[in-house]
Amino acid sequence: MTAPPGRILAEVLAAEGLSQAGFARRTGLSAKHVNQIVGGYATLTHRTATILERQTGVSAHVWMLLESAHRIPAEMPVELAAALRGYLDDCYEENGMP
Repeated sequence: MTAPPGRILAEVLAAEGLSQAGFARRTGLSAKHVNQIVGGYATLTHRTATILERQTGVSAHVWMLLESAHRIPAEMPVELAAALRGYLDDCYEENGMP
């Protein structure tokens, strides 16, 4: 399992000097929900990914890929998991993400 997409969101918020509560107000999401995303407890939906795209400039598609990679089951075949992680690494680079 890879890091939750919320870890990337936390880095974006830190870079912008924005708190989770401030981000919640800006997006219309609850502060609790933003905190759960950052902590990796809330599953990203397409709706939430679209909101994140509008606020961060990172495409909803990338947010959903991050969510999928985070939720990769431990029993997934090693080759498939490696291919998916390679694809995600390429997406990170294309979008200037760490």
